[in-house]
Amino acid sequence: MAATRLSDEELAKVRRLIEAQEITLTEAAANSGLAGELDVQYRAQHRELRALLAREGMSCFCPWDSIHQWIWQPHLDLDGELSGMRKPMAALLIQTVSPTWNLVVYRKDGDPDDLPFVEEFVLSLDDEKLGVLCDSREHELAAEGPGVSRQKSRGHEYPCGGGGRPRQTVPMFKIEEGASSSRVVLRVFYDTAPGHTIALLHGYDKGRHDGDLREASEAKEACDRRQDFQKQIANPKTLPGAVGTPWKRLT
Repeated sequence: MAATRLSDEELAKVRRLIEAQEITLTEAAANSGLAGELDVQYRAQHRELRALLAREGMSCFCPWDSIHQWIWQPHLDLDGELSGMRKPMAALLIQTVSPTWNLVVYRKDGDPDDLPFVEEFVLSLDDEKLGVLCDSREHELAAEGPGVSRQKSRGHEYPCGGGGRPRQTVPMFKIEEGASSSRVVLRVFYDTAPGHTIALLHGYDKGRHDGDLREASEAKEACDRRQDFQKQIANPKTLPGAVGTPWKRLT
């Protein structure tokens, strides 16, 4: 199958635009009095979607150029008309399914026996928390990679502190599951690497150790590890105890 010209981020934007169009059209069908306001919104969505699809050599499959065309037509099968907008997109997605990200654990200073993410974080968790970590790691982080940060409730770039330029950050993946009385709240810091790889740098149990000062302290440790990890990738042979790879694969 031919490779897509669009990046994963752009494909996600196409999906969001289609969903936004469907919401806009549904609102217009329910209340024609909003047509003027919704038409501005719909036309902007239409232009952006059309431009993205043009890069794939596809004509825009939006059936209407404006809300006004939509509200003055009979719609006997509203759901069927809207779902028809998705069919060309489905064909595009089938040929551009992203591979799962390879999850690895960071080796401190390239030492094959020093795996702080496992030794300091994973082994400290009870069975319930470990299960939540593994499930979130495999079904969210490995599936979406840095895309988990598109929603701030699931992750973001955490500042490392200090006043240096350029501003240093480290990606943080937020894991929260369960009822309020027994909620599991974990934080995982990571970095990306060549070969569609994510290196797990650091983590901590925010449910046990809450507070901004604690989170800033944990992020500082993650930032130090990220800096070391990136140095290893750039020139692994210059580091003490280096073994040629800054990570160990998860098994």
